Amino acid sequence: MLKNKYFQDIFAFKSAHDSVIDAVRAMSVLSIIAFHVIVGVTQIYDFQRTKDYILNMPALLQPLWQGEKGVDAFFLISALVLGLPLFSKIESFDWAATLTFYRKRFFRIYPLFLVALVLYTAAQWSYFGQYFFTNLLLINNLIPGHRTIIPVGWSLLVEVQYYAVLPAFLWLLKKSNNRALLISAGIVVSFFVCYWRLSAHNDLYLRPLTDIFLAEDHSKFTALIGEYLYESNMTRFGPFAIGLLLAYFKVFYERQMKEIFSRTGPSLLIFTAGVFLFSLGLCIPVYDPQSFYYNPFSPAWNAFYLCTHRQIFAFGLALLMVGSWYSFISPFAFLRRISNSRFWLPFSRLSFPIYLFHFPFIAVAAIMVFGTTNVKEISTVGFFQGFSLFVLASVLTLLFSIPLHIYIERPLIERGRAKSIKTMV
Repeated sequence: MLKNKYFQDIFAFKSAHDSVIDAVRAMSVLSIIAFHVIVGVTQIYDFQRTKDYILNMPALLQPLWQGEKGVDAFFLISALVLGLPLFSKIESFDWAATLTFYRKRFFRIYPLFLVALVLYTAAQWSYFGQYFFTNLLLINNLIPGHRTIIPVGWSLLVEVQYYAVLPAFLWLLKKSNNRALLISAGIVVSFFVCYWRLSAHNDLYLRPLTDIFLAEDHSKFTALIGEYLYESNMTRFGPFAIGLLLAYFKVFYERQMKEIFSRTGPSLLIFTAGVFLFSLGLCIPVYDPQSFYYNPFSPAWNAFYLCTHRQIFAFGLALLMVGSWYSFISPFAFLRRISNSRFWLPFSRLSFPIYLFHFPFIAVAAIMVFGTTNVKEISTVGFFQGFSLFVLASVLTLLFSIPLHIYIERPLIERGRAKSIKTMV
């Protein structure tokens, strides 16, 4: 296996790869693992200990509750990576290109998804078996009452459904004289769609987000948040649209962006804006009931936050990425040095299998750290235990993902590319 070319590619810098995208993708999947670790602790604790755990979490660790925004970063990166080649050939986009797009997406996603679906279903067939075929067809989120079998499968469903309509959107862009404006309109629409969903379910913003863990009916409230905001394809497309806009500007306005970032003043201004928006989306302590956000609690501001925080975070991330590509001032140069680290490569190249399979390895890591499978025997989870859980789960999932990538994911990606080239010839 060590001599396999796909194995060697996992750790190799290649000219075709963008180190900034690699770093963001790797940080995203690691942040999601960290988020699921700290949320997993709430599954170990009873109600009172969960409350104490949330109230006593140090302020510096509060952003970990926002680790789920790694999904928004994934949507942005996915749209960016897809948009770059599609926009570069948009004038010749036709039915053949549409079929090629779907074929590549199928071979990129479905084989590994199928492996995950079979394994997760087999582990609990008595419960999940009834939902297997709707999950297999990637439509279970469109059918009331049907559960998603893969724990993170909801985001994959949302992304695939964005892929389904993307070629139609490209046809529309091809015929438009105001393409950037049309993409920007999609971003604006994302705010209003979130507001529309909230206005139809006032309970979602009239209550603090801490009720997800601390309310007596927290299970019911969590299900509502999940259905109407968190797992909805209608409310998550803002970061995807921002990724498309970023790809559009990179393809058609790269010279102008290089010129802007060649000057210190605009570079510093954009860096400041990027850090501000990124931090605003990531660091508002909405899961700390003692924070300024709840003193006093404002339903209006809460509604505004719920409608905008994902787009704000994605805008900030996009600005920092653009500066890391084109600017030579110290702050962006520092970000570029970080992104050039080889540490990010395996987590970036294996991000998809890591994302699919990290849940069971968090459980395995917990058994290794606590030495028991009985959660009632775990009285407390300290910082170093939580950190050990995160490191072990990340490493174990990474190791498990290597053979999946070498023998399933990468060969079938190459087959999809080969079929696309053959079709074009």
